[in-house]
Amino acid sequence: MAVHGDNEALPDAYQLEQFFRGGRSGSTSCTSEIQLQHLRGDGGRPLNTETRNDEVLNLPVHRESTISREVEGLQWFEGAQETATSTASLTPSCTSLVLVCALRGVPLWMPMTFTTPIFISQFCVLYIVSFASPQYLFASGAWLVPNSSSSSLNVMKTFATLLMLGQIAEEFHEISESMKVLRRSRLSYSSRAKVNCCWGAIGAQYILALMVMVASAHLILSRQNPIEPLWMTYYVFMTLNFDNMLVKFIMYVRTMQRSTTWKVSILEPDTPSSQKRTQRRDCAQSVVVLWIPLVLAASVTVFSRVFNVLPMTFLRYGYVSNHRPVVMFSSLSLPAGCCPAVASINSTASGFTGDDGVSVSVPCLARDAPEDLGPPPMVYWVAWSSHGSSPSSLQVREGVGSDGYKAVLSGRVAVHPLELMTWMQQRGYEAQQIQDVFEKLSQNQGGVAMYKQTFPYLANIHIFPFPWDKEVAIYAIAENPKTGALSPRPAVSNVLHSRQCPANCELCSHLGQCRKCKEGYRITDENTCEACTEDCLICEMDASQCSECKVGFGLLNYAQSDHQVHVCAACGSANCKNCDHNLLSTLEVPRRVPCNECEPGFGLVDHSICEKCMDSHCLECDGSANCTQCESGFALLQDPAGNKCDPCGPACLSCHSRDACVECQEAYVLKEGTCEACAPNCKNCTQSGPEACDMNGCYDGFGTKWKKFLGFPNRRECERCEAAECLVCEGKRNICQKCDKDFGVTAGGSCVRCGLGCVTCRGAGSCLECREGFVLQDEKCLVCSDRCFNCSTAGPGGCNRNGCAKGWTAILAQWKEAGDFLKSCN
Repeated sequence: MAVHGDNEALPDAYQLEQFFRGGRSGSTSCTSEIQLQHLRGDGGRPLNTETRNDEVLNLPVHRESTISREVEGLQWFEGAQETATSTASLTPSCTSLVLVCALRGVPLWMPMTFTTPIFISQFCVLYIVSFASPQYLFASGAWLVPNSSSSSLNVMKTFATLLMLGQIAEEFHEISESMKVLRRSRLSYSSRAKVNCCWGAIGAQYILALMVMVASAHLILSRQNPIEPLWMTYYVFMTLNFDNMLVKFIMYVRTMQRSTTWKVSILEPDTPSSQKRTQRRDCAQSVVVLWIPLVLAASVTVFSRVFNVLPMTFLRYGYVSNHRPVVMFSSLSLPAGCCPAVASINSTASGFTGDDGVSVSVPCLARDAPEDLGPPPMVYWVAWSSHGSSPSSLQVREGVGSDGYKAVLSGRVAVHPLELMTWMQQRGYEAQQIQDVFEKLSQNQGGVAMYKQTFPYLANIHIFPFPWDKEVAIYAIAENPKTGALSPRPAVSNVLHSRQCPANCELCSHLGQCRKCKEGYRITDENTCEACTEDCLICEMDASQCSECKVGFGLLNYAQSDHQVHVCAACGSANCKNCDHNLLSTLEVPRRVPCNECEPGFGLVDHSICEKCMDSHCLECDGSANCTQCESGFALLQDPAGNKCDPCGPACLSCHSRDACVECQEAYVLKEGTCEACAPNCKNCTQSGPEACDMNGCYDGFGTKWKKFLGFPNRRECERCEAAECLVCEGKRNICQKCDKDFGVTAGGSCVRCGLGCVTCRGAGSCLECREGFVLQDEKCLVCSDRCFNCSTAGPGGCNRNGCAKGWTAILAQWKEAGDFLKSCN
């Protein structure tokens, strides 16, 4: 095996190593090509060491140990002996730089440190354009499409696409050459880590080329101006060749000479079998690396033009179009400003607390009628800052704001049919405004023609909790689930934000306006809280004029000059319920006010002091603490030592004494001052007496019957009815007189279901009252027209005026000339 001497000519790849290691030989000159020769030792004589004096420099050998590895494993086809070499041309790029450095034994961390950031930057550019730039997918309120009504624009797109395919083909050809060098050079005998690193660089370049191919096809086809496709072609060229130009520039700076290609020697098999095997591998490589991507690029372009959908749009959202979009009411320029998204705060019960939710009503118009079988339109919404620009419809669908960052909140809801007149009336629109809106929507301007070509829907958005610390508005758009068309412009709600409640405020709005102050404070004209006078509980009109005092204080009213004064003074006794007084002059104002009325369980002594009653069941007592009124279920007993409260007898509600009951509980009857029970399952026996039951006095599901004594009936008792759903069966348990709702009594005394649409009936087939959507005719319930709830005038199969169900109005129906009813609701 021949070994290079110190003065043997080496390729220019040595300068690459010197470049990455920071060294530079002052005596070297650079060539326009780098020729890497593979040597094969045979009898101490090198084989095939072709060099050109004008291309190879005489540089000292920088690594003696590489010679042994250069000649190892020469049989890289099975049984083949390579005695000839050929030359492969590599365009300077990040991938070829890694290969050249690997061939010359340069540590791969050096070129990888240089090439990895370049690959990452190229991928980032593609991501920004393809995924983070909605203006290349959706603009001017519609999806961008490849086909245009302008023939010149279509021609320019076709021309730019051909240029793009040519540039992409050149890139894949370079990748194929790099793979050939890696397969048929001595790199295949290097360490596994080095080979994998080279394959990784080639794979990154291949994936990058595929991404550029799809992205560039999308960008070219999405342009709406004839000159823009050529700019997109320039973008493709710059993205693909960024690494090539950068490597060439750095090499020029280091060597001050221009290097267009790097030539690398590769081994050629010399046996027929190995040559055929090599040809098959090269052919398969060309098909996979070059022709399949080109066919794929052409197929993507043809697919986009045929189905009129852009490649990236299809990959991200499926097949979408601009056909039959759902239109938001706010974008129709309707009279009276109808109808924006209306936001309201859910804080009516306890007031605004900072954790309250928000409800937003968003009306829209869709092309599909509610009876059409299919999914309803879907409304997407975001909560976004009111200070920024409005997000586009696609950004709202993606849940991001106008700057591309995630919105404060986002979500989606399904819509339901809208009864527009009712909705507008509930939101304070006047009758004339409602009429004007309907007249405008009924016209066929812009293809609206409500209830003929379009139908109103409503989305109710509930957001809980709401981010009150941010000043945001709700932006909403709708999507047609069948075509993927988006609303041209979002509907925008009123701005929602909160301010801190004023001090001592118990209930306030989200704007910080107090609605209810704490006890002892009043609301001012500025919606803040002002303290009342001391010991005052409520002072509505003036802080100095109290209308209700705190517990233990009495309200004193007196005249002063030309106005009345209302102040609070302490009651003269504890447990005082009321000590209010009207005074004649200010000279009579006491520091402590005599009590007028004591709390329950206390008695007023000397018209000023409250003392506890002696009996615990006493409600009121006189000045001597004698009880005058007892609690329910207790009787007042007179006693010289003091009146007492004595419990009444069992089941007694009110009594004069324990044995003198006045009123009994249900299912009991008063007899000789005591309460005695009625018969079982009986609730009323006032006439029949104990252990009996009055006529119709049983609970539901039971009926009275006579109980015999010595063969003679002497009292009524309750027994369960036999008929199911029976409420009353007086006399005979198997004969029902009254059935439960939706059931009627038959001739035989049983209960049967009334029938379709019937609520109350005398029996099967004899209805007395029908449900909504049915009309009573000949004691039968006949159905109205579809989607109608009232046809009492129109009759079966028809519908009264304003009788259509919610979401269906008279505009849809055909009116009879002489009648006040509809034929149907369609």
